[in-house]
Amino acid sequence: MKKLFVLSFLLFGCSDKEVVVVEKNPCAEFTAENFSTQSLFTGVPTPANLATHPDAGRFQRELLENAKNTPNFAGNYEVISWECGTNCQRHTVVDLRTGRIIFLGLESQFRAEFSTSSRVLTMNPEKNLPSLRKFPEEIRTQYWLMEGGEDDIATEFSLGCEANLRKH
Repeated sequence: MKKLFVLSFLLFGCSDKEVVVVEKNPCAEFTAENFSTQSLFTGVPTPANLATHPDAGRFQRELLENAKNTPNFAGNYEVISWECGTNCQRHTVVDLRTGRIIFLGLESQFRAEFSTSSRVLTMNPEKNLPSLRKFPEEIRTQYWLMEGGEDDIATEFSLGCEANLRKH
């Protein structure tokens, strides 16, 4: 009888606690391990060539001031980031071998996550999302994927998956 009382307390005694609902991430396959890269740029980096993208002139100051000219994404690329307002960051991907701007204008509200050993660039990663009951619907976690061709030169940079990940 005493065991039954203890079990009842354990099951029902904590019923006033808030239940946390954990939703499965539909984009869980987009991990650094699943989209790794083996190459790492070791040559002399070429700064962003503004002539390689039609909108680059609008962001000339930001691109030049924030560039480190060091690979930080997918082995041969640099993600250049800068603030564009409250809860706004803008990101650009540059090929350090050629200076070619691969993608310009990615925006996030809660930063980006990327590494030299992965071809996945995550906008608004789940760990950066605030714990809000009324989470804005328009904020999504996006998984951008760099696809390469011969010699690991980017031929496509596309949105691989997008999810509305809520923290309760």
